Amino acid sequence: MESMISSPYVTFTAADFMSYKIIRSYHPALRRSDKVMQTGLTLEQAQAHCRRPDTRKEGEWFDCYTQA
Repeated sequence: MESMISSPYVTFTAADFMSYKIIRSYHPALRRSDKVMQTGLTLEQAQAHCRRPDTRKEGEWFDCYTQA
């Protein structure tokens, strides 16, 4: 069960305070380090970004997300 913070106006869960970042990961043969592309995203924003076809290049790189 998630912990919650309540006020008379709204209830928050731990997920409301989580932030995500987009990381570009490169194929090992390219010998490039992963690169942070965006930060401060919600889970929904990060997932939507990574679903787009322009966030990957076959055999070279792809964007993924992780908790910031």
